[in-house]
Amino acid sequence: MATSLSRYARAGLVAWCVLGGPAWAGRGEQANIADGLEVDIGRLVAQADEIERSVAPGRGFMSPSTANQRYKDCVYYYLIGDYRRAAEGFYALVATSALTESGLHSDAEWYLAESLQKLGNLETAAANYRAIVKNSAQPFREDAVRALLEIYVDLGRDDAFLELFQAEIASGKTQRTDLVNYAVGKAFFRKGRLAEATDNLERIGPQSPYYPRVRYILGAAEVRRGELRSAAEIFDSIIDLQVETSDDRKVLDLSLLALGRIHMELGEYSAATRYYGAIGLDSEYLDDKLYEEIWTFIKQNEEIRKIRTTKADGFDATELSSLQLRERDLVKQALRGLDIFLLRFTDHRYTAQLRLLRGHLHIQAVEYDRALRAYEGVIQDYAPVLERLEAFTETDGKPQTFFRQLTIQGDLADVTQEIPGYATAMVLADRDFVRALGVYQDLENQRQTLTTSQQLIAELGEALREAEGLGGFNNLRYDAKFTRSTAVQRHFELVELEDRVLTTTLTGDQRRQVDGLGADRERRKKAALMAIADGDTRAARAEIQAVREARASFRAELRSASDQDLLQRLDRLHGALFEVDDRMAQIDDRLRPIEREELGRVIERFESEIQKVGAQEQDLEQTLADAEAVSVALTRSGFGRLEDFFAQSILRADVGIVDVYWARKIDISEERNRLVEERNGLRRRVLDRFELIEQKLRR
Repeated sequence: MATSLSRYARAGLVAWCVLGGPAWAGRGEQANIADGLEVDIGRLVAQADEIERSVAPGRGFMSPSTANQRYKDCVYYYLIGDYRRAAEGFYALVATSALTESGLHSDAEWYLAESLQKLGNLETAAANYRAIVKNSAQPFREDAVRALLEIYVDLGRDDAFLELFQAEIASGKTQRTDLVNYAVGKAFFRKGRLAEATDNLERIGPQSPYYPRVRYILGAAEVRRGELRSAAEIFDSIIDLQVETSDDRKVLDLSLLALGRIHMELGEYSAATRYYGAIGLDSEYLDDKLYEEIWTFIKQNEEIRKIRTTKADGFDATELSSLQLRERDLVKQALRGLDIFLLRFTDHRYTAQLRLLRGHLHIQAVEYDRALRAYEGVIQDYAPVLERLEAFTETDGKPQTFFRQLTIQGDLADVTQEIPGYATAMVLADRDFVRALGVYQDLENQRQTLTTSQQLIAELGEALREAEGLGGFNNLRYDAKFTRSTAVQRHFELVELEDRVLTTTLTGDQRRQVDGLGADRERRKKAALMAIADGDTRAARAEIQAVREARASFRAELRSASDQDLLQRLDRLHGALFEVDDRMAQIDDRLRPIEREELGRVIERFESEIQKVGAQEQDLEQTLADAEAVSVALTRSGFGRLEDFFAQSILRADVGIVDVYWARKIDISEERNRLVEERNGLRRRVLDRFELIEQKLRR
């Protein structure tokens, strides 16, 4: 008896110490136990209230706690970049409205749209963003407007872009935050509408995290207008900004590249070299920096040579010598940059071009042996490549295999065994091929997403059709049964407390009889719990009534007002427990119609989605087939242009070898002529002196 009620008895020890006697201690302990039981039963009533509130549409697929955990898992997938799993999870949460009560439904809608956008499934993402925009109460509505504008630009849907811009931004319906201004300005820039782009971007001040990117786009806009000086001023202002993030570093390096290009275009080669040199060796744009810096030295050298050869009469010997030394120094700098590039980037799209250029530069540096080795290396390495390219393009299916490996498998291992990496990189940099590849990859991503969605929807629909009940509602059924079992336990704890009250007051045979009822009480408690587990409410209620009736005659013997008050309090608690049991017994009946309606609604939605996805997939397959045919043709053309490049490179290397031998011959001829002239001059001087001596002798 003491064991099961010990959690309620701690306060009784205090009463015993204060009141100083076992009788008073007993009554104080019993009151404390009753207080504890009343608190527990109050919690049970609150639990029953919560279960009843959960009997509502939208709760059937998962409980609020399960939905919240699923939401956290999906956010984690989103943050680590697993957008496919994130999208699948958020779709389930949105479709079942499982997060409505927690207030996270709007967040799930936003994450779903963003995950789809990051997956490249722009059409589906746009549909979800439009749903958000239509809901004026959606907290992410303005962000959805911004995202939709970007997607419309990416998809080339000009009419949709302008309609949304006028309806949301120009009208003032969507607040002009820095993010919105940046997105709209960037969209207008990409569309070539520079005035509108500038108007939106100039609304963003220096305090905004978007400011460096804004300045870069404004500079690029000036370049498009042909205002290179103005663009240079804008790019120069970016260099002075503080670099705090990786995006800031990217903008800084791009600005330095832009400044190098502008000054090279203006013929200001020293300034161009200075800006290229400011780009660090750890930059992700190191390849462009090195390549363009090489050409800065070459162009500067060509400019000096042009001045020296066309205006030779205007320079004295010292000035001409100084110009020649400057030319050679620039060639040396170009060669150093070229060597660094080829060591760092062995399979780059510029590699093949620079290997041929190396021979040309060695000729200019009057390093004929090195030039000869460079040209011979080009012929030795490029001739087999040319042969393999010819075989590659002439073999049926090869370009198609290349294209499919690249777009679907993402693996070019088989191709690069036949063709060097730098040749493959040149194909991948081909403008027409890149455009075709982007279109095809977008379509392929949409096809894969549609296929996955179709399978997922079909599996979920089949599972729902076979389901006997929804998981969330089944959890409610379990919670209701558990609450009823707990109520049975509390009934028997109340009876146990009643026995304590009786044994404290009664004496003699009556007290021994009450003590003897303890074993029967425990037996009936087990029977009542088994009945609840079996769903037999009547049997469980009978056991409780029987154990209470067995004590009715003893209760009549109690005369103390405090004892009667305590027993009446216990009776009220029994009544509260019976009410909880009645309410929980009705849960299943209340769930069934809601469950049927919920299942039917979602199955209907899934079937509708399957039909839509099927229609979209059919249209997409035809578009994909057409895109692949065009892309394969462009791939073949790209490899054809690659053949031409390597054939011309071999020819130029052959010409370079001839140039080396010719330059050597000229040098030898010039040296021989110089020696003849020197000998003739010496002979003339000797003859002149001899003639003078003869004249003196005649005198």
